[in-house]
Amino acid sequence: MGAGYGLTLIANYFVNSQMSSSGFAATNIAQLPWWLALRVVAFTTIIGTAAGLFPAIRAARLNPVDALHRE
Repeated sequence: MGAGYGLTLIANYFVNSQMSSSGFAATNIAQLPWWLALRVVAFTTIIGTAAGLFPAIRAARLNPVDALHRE
């Protein structure tokens, strides 16, 4: 999230400098709204939890002796 925010600041700096040198009004074209950042964090948390939880539940159902015996 920090890298994305930093990249938007860098992109805005370069675009604004180019626009102002061409005679246009400087405006921020790259933005990272707070609601998007919040949704990204929530979505990745859900995906990460599911990716770890479902295999763990499946592994918990196995007999430990059989699980160690298989290759």
